[in-house]
Amino acid sequence: DLREIIDSYKGGGASAYSPVMLLSVWLLGFVSGIYTSRKLEQALKENIAFIWISGQSEPDFRTLNNFRLRLGNDIKGIFKQVVICGIQLGYIRGEEVFVDHTKLEANANSHKMIWKKQVDRRLEEIEVELDSLFQYIDDLNNREDKEYGDKGLCDGGNLDYAKIDEVIRDFNEQIKDMAKGEAREAKSKLKRTKGLIEKREGYKEKQEILGERKSYSRTDPDAVAMLQKDKESIKASYNEGIAVENGFVLDYEIGQNAADNVGFKGIIEGVIENIDKVPERVHADGAYGSEENMVYLEENGIENFLKYNTYFREHKKSWREEKLRREDFGRDEDRDVYICPAGKVLEFYGKHEKITATGYHQRLREYKAKEEDCAACALKEQCTRGRAKSIEVSLEYERLKVEARANLDSELGKELRRQRGNRVESIFGDRKFNKQYKRYFLRGLSKVNIESGLYYIAVNIKKISTYLKGLFNIEGKQIETICLGMT
Repeated sequence: DLREIIDSYKGGGASAYSPVMLLSVWLLGFVSGIYTSRKLEQALKENIAFIWISGQSEPDFRTLNNFRLRLGNDIKGIFKQVVICGIQLGYIRGEEVFVDHTKLEANANSHKMIWKKQVDRRLEEIEVELDSLFQYIDDLNNREDKEYGDKGLCDGGNLDYAKIDEVIRDFNEQIKDMAKGEAREAKSKLKRTKGLIEKREGYKEKQEILGERKSYSRTDPDAVAMLQKDKESIKASYNEGIAVENGFVLDYEIGQNAADNVGFKGIIEGVIENIDKVPERVHADGAYGSEENMVYLEENGIENFLKYNTYFREHKKSWREEKLRREDFGRDEDRDVYICPAGKVLEFYGKHEKITATGYHQRLREYKAKEEDCAACALKEQCTRGRAKSIEVSLEYERLKVEARANLDSELGKELRRQRGNRVESIFGDRKFNKQYKRYFLRGLSKVNIESGLYYIAVNIKKISTYLKGLFNIEGKQIETICLGMT
């Protein structure tokens, strides 16, 4: 249903190319591994499949690119309609959903990064120097009648270009009467003040672009510096997440935060929107097993198969023997205390709230042993370096981890763990290594969303094609019945 796109054409002037044809051309391009408008223009002149699907139309690369950018937010709607096709075919059931993220390099120069720490530090240095220069200008101004009344320039800290130019003009006559060395110094400091004000405005603009981010690229201000898969190189990138069932992409999201767990809820909400139901189970690796995400699954009635960050290590004997960990301490629910392996009691000490980077409020409780108990304990070396052992714990998170651990250790959990790699990670692997699509072609978050939308629509179209071919090989008439039902 492309009515919204068609309605966006105002009409008048020369006849427009059909939006249906242009979208078909772009999707065939992504299915065929053609991702740029110039190569697509060439294919429309040389490749029989493209000549056929375009009806022998030959839009140039500018027309193709303008249409792609015109898709905007409509790309999500088109993506959803392809997902609905998968549901109608019975390919998507909303039973087991796998979630994963990957860092994909932006079309940006990674050597031209703006870092928040540098901007904040430089802005602070400029403010300090400007305060000193404003004071100098005030002192210079006090030699004449006080044009600014009782308020000196250094009291206002918002001196702008127009004001400093006015000050320079007013002081020109006064500077002529100064000694040569003093006049040179005054001109130099006034010029320096004007330059610093210009730089201050520039750094403030950078602060606005940064927002809550720690970095951005000059060539793509929406991109963020992220550590790559090799754990060594840092490049301007986006964090792309997908939700998959049976190799079919149910939703995708492009994020500016390198932490995978930040985009988890948004992806699941997208899945619910696209398949019009709550998935039964969600599986993801240890990066997603935060308390916030587990609470979200519980609130939505989704079975929790999220690995938390210590899940695999808990199963290793060497990790448990390395030192005493919180997991080695038993809990007495009735008394609300923890008991250490030596039999000593850790009593409730206090509670506080921790706000995570995503704004989630985590309630933590602290339990502490008595100093005299720890001082004489034979296990102290393995337990704590402090005078007394203390434990900080979220009881809600501990309860959810017990549930997740039981699910992951079940037969179904083991099967889902075996499937995760080829169900979701294979899609990223195919994109990056088979298709050598390791970098976005467009710049800006909104354009990158269009690019990835086209790519994942093409992935799903190929899945549908493969599925239909398999049905046709089994029973030729079955495919005709399904297609008529979809129509």
